[in-house]
Amino acid sequence: MKSLNFLFPEAQKLILVEEDLPPIGPDTVLIKAIVSHVSTGTEMFCYRGVFDPDTNWAEWVKYPFRPGYSMAGQVVETGKNVAGVQPGDLVLCGRPHGQYASVEYGEAARNSHTPPLFKIPDGLEPDEVIWNSMAGVAVVGCRKAKIEFGENVAVIGAGPIGQMTIQYAKICGAVRVLSIDPVKKRIDCAIESGATDVLAMDAKSALPEIENLLGMKPEVVFDSTGNYEVLPIACNMVGMYGRVILNGDTPEPSKQVMGPVVFKSLDIHGAHGNKPGDLLSLPWVSRRNAQMTFEFMKQKRLKVKHLISHRYKPEDAPEVYHRLLNDRSYSMGVVFDW
Repeated sequence: MKSLNFLFPEAQKLILVEEDLPPIGPDTVLIKAIVSHVSTGTEMFCYRGVFDPDTNWAEWVKYPFRPGYSMAGQVVETGKNVAGVQPGDLVLCGRPHGQYASVEYGEAARNSHTPPLFKIPDGLEPDEVIWNSMAGVAVVGCRKAKIEFGENVAVIGAGPIGQMTIQYAKICGAVRVLSIDPVKKRIDCAIESGATDVLAMDAKSALPEIENLLGMKPEVVFDSTGNYEVLPIACNMVGMYGRVILNGDTPEPSKQVMGPVVFKSLDIHGAHGNKPGDLLSLPWVSRRNAQMTFEFMKQKRLKVKHLISHRYKPEDAPEVYHRLLNDRSYSMGVVFDW
């Protein structure tokens, strides 16, 4: 059996390759893709291929590179040792864009803190659960922010992670959540995501508007952009003794500087997203975070369907990635239907 897969053979180039699937082993699950979700931030950095040396980006992205890490599909075959899933089940897995995925799901995988796949709970659809990875970043960011009831929060950047952060900040008890983005389409989505206040402008232009709008500087500011220019702006935006959370990771940290961190006694935290289980993250390992996200979706407290702005066929991928590299403002959630 063969699978049609996405591949970056080099920077700023995507090709479709048809490859043989490995044989199904005793601990393997074969999944046929239904939909895969594009991380328009991370994947575009990988596609662009500009990284500072000695960074996680330079270490991780080696061409040829397989993009994507959120695919929902249907189990078509399982190995003899597999328990917990069976042919016909709908599942979510963190695999690259491809027609099929072969996933280890034996005893070791079941006992790990990060299962290679999740069964899609009854009542949820593939279009919803593919947002789990983005939600995971927001979950970790909000935990690190330690948002208290009644605090004001500003979220710079209304892309996919920003939209998840808006919703989780409200779940955590923020009384007002301000979304800042110069793209009106994203601001419209932010309003539907539950932002109480919006500023359709870049972060620097928003600085003089914040206190007039909220009556004070926010206690927490999230930088969900991955743009190295935003951190000093976020530090100026937040109030004294505030918290700045980096939900976006720049591939060029050598260009990133801080604002008045010491003068304002600020806390700065990075939030990469779902991490494998370790002593620092227990009990909130990725498996439990995902289960929590699914439950919030089922309760309609976390909304994602409005975030899918574009659907494409896999054959459109070379053109789609080229367009996203030059202009992400037209998109919000980009998915491929397999």
